[in-house]
Amino acid sequence: MDSKKNIFVIYAQEDNDTMLHLLRHLKPLKEAENLSIWYDDPIQSGQQWKPQNESRLGQADIFLLLV
Repeated sequence: MDSKKNIFVIYAQEDNDTMLHLLRHLKPLKEAENLSIWYDDPIQSGQQWKPQNESRLGQADIFLLLV
């Protein structure tokens, strides 16, 4: 079996609905493709971004930026 791929989703508050929609579409792929999908709290406009869990940021294989 292939190793797990870690995806980190970064998004702004106004993109929360888009992020949830994306997660619903990726759900079937999580097991089939051995994916782990992480996301932080949404970023407010003008807010300095700092991930809640910096260790996960360093372990991510793929970054999805919703802009």
